[in-house]
Amino acid sequence: MANVCTYLNFQDCTEQAFEFYKKAFDGRYIGEIKRFGELPSFGDMPPLSEEYKNRIVHIELEIPGGHVLRGTDALASFGFNVTF
Repeated sequence: MANVCTYLNFQDCTEQAFEFYKKAFDGRYIGEIKRFGELPSFGDMPPLSEEYKNRIVHIELEIPGGHVLRGTDALASFGFNVTF
């Protein structure tokens, strides 16, 4: 069966948004929620603040109809600019 994946970018509220979607769609998380603080340092990457270490780097939520929502917190310190 084919499925569709949608990737969502949020600015500092991915976890709250996915908790809402989980309840609204009666979904279930796929795998573990990955956080920025779990990532190894890469080259010239600046150190993360304590505030950002708990932000979501990757999350997956299976919802009805074979659809998977994926998401991340698009950190401004990494150059992301989420436009509403």
